Amino acid sequence: MRRTLVLCCADAPADLLVEAYRTFGGTSTGSWLRYHRRFPAEGLLRLADDPDPKMRALSLTDPRSTSDLAERLARDPSRVVRYHAAGDPRLNAATVVGLLADPDRTMAARLLGTTQPATP
Repeated sequence: MRRTLVLCCADAPADLLVEAYRTFGGTSTGSWLRYHRRFPAEGLLRLADDPDPKMRALSLTDPRSTSDLAERLARDPSRVVRYHAAGDPRLNAATVVGLLADPDRTMAARLLGTTQPATP
């Protein structure tokens, strides 16, 4: 029922959209949710320490996100989080070089802009 609500209701509450993203992120539904007109931009920093990697990665999209957060998430144990952090323009050069050496080759591809997002 939540999926139907978020897909069909233009006025779905922002909190419901974030929780639906938690459930459906990594799917076509989850990808679409990020572009819902009511999906929040602010308030996502609270997710920076979430146990779910896709939610930690989402914290980087908050306008109040910092270079310190991007640096920290670039060293996250989850490849999904590192992948999303690799695209952050606030990373310092040493971190970018470290990501190029990441054993997961999608990090280098991400830095070079040649691959699709990693999925959980």
